[in-house]
This record gives sequence, structure tokens and C-alpha cells, in this order.
Amino acid sequence: MKIIILGGGASGLMLANILVKNHINADIEIIEKYEHVGKKLLITGNGRCNLTNTNITTKSYNNDFGYNIAKSFDTIQFFNELGLLTYIDNEGRVYPYSLVSNNVLDILRENLNNIKISTSTNIIRIRKKEQQYELTSDSNQTFKADILVLATGGKTYYKDSNSYILANFLEHKVVPLRPALNYLKVQENLSSIENIRCKAKAYLITNNQIIYEDYGEVLFKKEALSGIVIFQLSSIIAKNAYNNYLIELDLLPNMSEDEIVKHLKKFPNMIGMFPKMINQYICKVANTQDPLIISKTIKHLPFHVVENIDYKTAQVTSGGVDVNELKDTLESKIHDNLYFAGEIIDVDGLCGGYNLQFAFASANKVAQDILLKVGTLNEKK
Repeated sequence: MKIIILGGGASGLMLANILVKNHINADIEIIEKYEHVGKKLLITGNGRCNLTNTNITTKSYNNDFGYNIAKSFDTIQFFNELGLLTYIDNEGRVYPYSLVSNNVLDILRENLNNIKISTSTNIIRIRKKEQQYELTSDSNQTFKADILVLATGGKTYYKDSNSYILANFLEHKVVPLRPALNYLKVQENLSSIENIRCKAKAYLITNNQIIYEDYGEVLFKKEALSGIVIFQLSSIIAKNAYNNYLIELDLLPNMSEDEIVKHLKKFPNMIGMFPKMINQYICKVANTQDPLIISKTIKHLPFHVVENIDYKTAQVTSGGVDVNELKDTLESKIHDNLYFAGEIIDVDGLCGGYNLQFAFASANKVAQDILLKVGTLNEKK
């Protein structure tokens, strides 16, 4: 019995680990397009590897399918049992205690010394031939699998990803793709406040309706807004990219407009409120010295969204293989012994460890179903 895991990222490595840990009665091979496995894993969480989040809810993902998969796996326990110490911050984000992503990759690779990993191997065609899957690389190498798992990731980071073409070869629909968890380009010129950060409550508005709100740090770029709270808004936009969107920032969410007016009447120069350049930007937008209008501007500072930036700067791909074509085990409803795991599936979560949680949890779902089908070496004995 031969199992091929196509993709050596977070979900592919996790899947192989679980199969090996349970002494699967089969040969396993990971085929990775690039020269090293786990390249994207190394840059997650700004190089600290935000493994998961302790605050998973239905609102964490774009659909219930993804949420149900994500909540089914204890990522912290899994890594603790492998010897990785973990740290949980005040927002529920979970990191390796070292805050170094290499530790996570090293632990995942350590248990895979006895399985074959073929790197720098670009699979360009897959076809089902009788009861097997035949994979062909761009150098005309041929691989055959009894069980095939596509864990090839999305379009983010790897701009030349062919994950979805491979899914199409196997007759699977792909929900339209958009970059998500990304900074947002806006119409306003922000060069005067470029690289300044502030805490704010952010409102995402379309058709004069607030459709999402969140609080967190905002980073001003020359022509864009960034920061975790903006990443969250970009994820919402990605799901319906063709509306016109307005972002309003409330720079003082703990004060009412009346309270701000009273403060401005006492301190009209605004010293002590925000960084000097932010003060000047607010006055420029308000275009008046009237405390009422300045107060309203502070509570509703407007930015008109132009677009999500490209996939290379995005953290995750919105869209992917249609979940309606997958069983709860992540096996294809179209072909037996074909599975999908990770970012290739139309599941994306908010920023804060939710997407890696889905990658690991989906790998576990696939692993448990394969183990039931194939059995273990201990059972064979």
C-alpha cells in the first residue's frame, strides 16, 4: 500500500507525523515542489509560528465545515507530547515557548527520518488509472499511489502555485480565489502618517451598513492600512470582493463624541491625544477647527478601500476546493482514496493561529480515516 502526500507544508508534515506515530501499515512518500519542506511554516506568526488559538468559535472561519474540523484536534497537546513547550498570550494565540518557528519545523521533521521525502519535484498532472493515482512531474517522473492526499497549499507566498489545477484534473470544483489576511490599499494618501501605529476600533462598511467591527493595532502605510485588525477586515472583503467598502476608524473608542468635544475645548491644540502627525492628519480631514467636526472625525476617520493587495503579501487564500464535494473525513465524494488537507480547501480563518489550526486539524482528520482503512503494523502482527 502506497500513500503519497503531495505537499510538505504544515498539513502534509502533520499528516505524515500522525501516520508514522501510529505505525501505519503502508509506505509513505511526501512530494514537495520546492527545495525544502515547511518553508511557509517558518514565516508564520512573523517567524514565531502562531500554532493555534484557544478562542476558536464559529466566527473564526468562513464556514461551519472549517470550524467543525478545526475544533476536533488538540494542537497544543499534540506538540507538547512531542516535546515542544508552548506559550499562550493574552489574546489566546499559541506559540512555541522559544518564539522560534524553526523549533516547530524541526520537531515535525524529526519523526520522519524513515519515510521518503522527494523535494524539488513539481507535479504537473494527476490522473486516476484503475484503482491508483498516477502523478507526473515536469521532468517526466512518474509516481503511483493507492491513496493520494493533496496538501499543496494555496496561492499565498507561492505565487506559482498549481494546487487548484491539480484539483481540476481530479474533477473538483474550485471556489473563486482571493487573497486574504492582507493589508488593504486605500484611496487616501497616507504618506504624512506612514509607519505610524495606533490602537483603534475599525468598522467595515458597505451599502451604508456596518458588516464587521474589531479592535486592534492599525499600521498606516503610504497608500494602505495594515495591522492585525485590518487583516481581519480583509478576510471579510475577500469573501465578497466586488462591493465598495469603507473603513472607519474610531481612534478613541473609550470616549464619546461629547467627551472629546469637552477635551478639545479645553485643549484645542490636541497635544496629548495622538502623535503629532496623526493630529495634523485629523485636522486636515476635518478641514476645520470646529471641535464638533474634529470629534466626529476622530470617531469616524474614513478610508476608502481600493483592493486587497496581491497573493504574495497575503497570509492565506480565500476560496479553494469546494467543501460540498468533500466528506466529513475530507475524502473526496468524487474519487475514493483521494483526500484534501489544509489551505487548498475553501476554508479560511481569522488572523491569530486559526489557519494553522485548520491545517493541523484537517491533517488529523485525514490521518484518522486512512488509519481506519489501512490499519497499523501492530494490527498486522
